[in-house]
Amino acid sequence: MAPCRVSASTGAVGSLLTKLGTMLDDEYKLLAGVGRDIELVIHELAIWQSFLLKVADTEEPEQFDKSLADFVRELSYDIEDKIDNWMPLMLHHVYSNSG
Repeated sequence: MAPCRVSASTGAVGSLLTKLGTMLDDEYKLLAGVGRDIELVIHELAIWQSFLLKVADTEEPEQFDKSLADFVRELSYDIEDKIDNWMPLMLHHVYSNSG
């Protein structure tokens, strides 16, 4: 059961890393400082993803590692929800100021 939960965690973080990378490639990099902040978050998430992959390769992960993997998964879902809520507002702001 643990490998399935850890696998879901790595998928959640991977999805978030993809979304943040896309944001860097889009209009968001035009805002001063946002691109650097996104790069820092991507770096931190990549570290967490490495941890999750290591836990996934462990036959019997310790309870602490399983709990931390669950926490990282939930945190990545929360971050992704915040980004999903923020993106339409940012796009509206960018396009309303460009015309």
